Amino acid sequence: MNRSLFAVAASLLMASPGAHAQMPGVPTLQNAWANRGLAAGLNAGTGGSSQVIAAVASWAPQNGRFEISGGAGFHDRDDGGSGGAYGLRGAFPIYSFARGSLGIAGFLGIGGAWLPDAETLTHRGGTMTQVPVGVGVGYRRAFSFVRGASVYATPFYSYNRLTVADSTETENLFRIAFGLDVGITRNIGVTAGVEFGGSSDESEPGPTGSVFGIGASYAFRSR
Repeated sequence: MNRSLFAVAASLLMASPGAHAQMPGVPTLQNAWANRGLAAGLNAGTGGSSQVIAAVASWAPQNGRFEISGGAGFHDRDDGGSGGAYGLRGAFPIYSFARGSLGIAGFLGIGGAWLPDAETLTHRGGTMTQVPVGVGVGYRRAFSFVRGASVYATPFYSYNRLTVADSTETENLFRIAFGLDVGITRNIGVTAGVEFGGSSDESEPGPTGSVFGIGASYAFRSR
């Protein structure tokens, strides 16, 4: 399921553990800051005619100039198709202002799922591919009762393709996601989000409605 199903900043120099998956069935959530170092977690998503659960991981260098995230898991569609899913995304912080509390990042990803028993088109199953490109706009703040929290919006364009045997269908959609990342401790973070906007018909590739997701992650920070 972007880094998910589910990063948080406590100060100008600290971000919460975070890992978001990039795959069909999970909200496309992108914060404005890179989470330095390695983080891993679990994401889950539901809606848009599918459900997903996946293991995810992300890494960014100490300078925070970019972040790479990926995941792999299981994807199940309401029409009976089910199979493995994968995702990969690159994010690039563009600008930070208001003393680091506001930021913007760009991203590009690719995700897919195999549906060996899907009742689509020729009833022979198929493969789904999703390629989103967009920006994440976020606000972050430290609190006394948690490590930190951030809220963000992710408007994006998504190219969706379904291939079954020799037949291919495509759908171009504009969607937006909203996410909340909370750093519970220095190492543990949780995420919740929702994605909605342009939708596909039941017979077309892409989400058919809103997608909801949750996740938890652990950052492997050096002492």
